[in-house]
Amino acid sequence: TQLIEFSGTPNEAFQGFFLIVESDNDTEAGVVEEAEEIDASFDASGLLLLNISDIEDHSHTYLLVSSFTGTAGVTDLDTDNDGVADDLSTIGDVYDAIGVPISDDTLLYAAALNGTDLPYAGAAASVVFRGRGSGAPFQVVGSNVFDAAGQ
Repeated sequence: TQLIEFSGTPNEAFQGFFLIVESDNDTEAGVVEEAEEIDASFDASGLLLLNISDIEDHSHTYLLVSSFTGTAGVTDLDTDNDGVADDLSTIGDVYDAIGVPISDDTLLYAAALNGTDLPYAGAAASVVFRGRGSGAPFQVVGSNVFDAAGQ
């Protein structure tokens, strides 16, 4: 089980979807693996926690979107597996997106959706987080912390 933390306005309601998109460079690239509907409220500190079970050890692009009309395991955002999300008809507004690689041979989609694709830093990240205040994404690989530029 993975714990995903979102930040927002304290005590504000939120509705949307959290999507996990396959990003390994293979025939399933761009397929929405999981779609979790969110209908909850941020707590008094402005945090909202989401438990996701069984996230496979693959490269993924994580999307926070307003709506999703597709089907997990079927809907393919990259129909020709070229690393370009060419069919966004099943998703609404993209609130946030982050691509997390486990190798340097991945097809990440977040940057094209106004998010951030993290660089491969030699191994899979054990933690991905956004900096408090700046919102900049970071990843922890081994005992090192890398920013979005891989520094």
